[in-house]
Amino acid sequence: MVERSTCRPASRTAERARYDGDLAQRRYLKVDPDNRLVADALEADWNQKLRALATAQEAYEKATAAATELVSALPTQPVPIIFTGARMKRTMSWITSPDSTCPPGLG
Repeated sequence: MVERSTCRPASRTAERARYDGDLAQRRYLKVDPDNRLVADALEADWNQKLRALATAQEAYEKATAAATELVSALPTQPVPIIFTGARMKRTMSWITSPDSTCPPGLG
């Protein structure tokens, strides 16, 4: 599963578009049917919000698909850290030495 933070901007845009669409629908449903000019304007606004919602949802789906593709391209097994014997010995001697002030290879 893709981490949600990967697609957060697209998710927020879609969420905002959904809210705007719901608000436009509530405004349209509350208008007096006899007031046709206002009802027509509110219906046009609602349709515009629905188109914006469809666009935002499509962008979110694309972002999610791209993130999923990116995550699936990552290696499934952890990459091992390999220390050669000599390097391990140098590192351990630096760690255990009380008078060492800098890492091996830098001093």
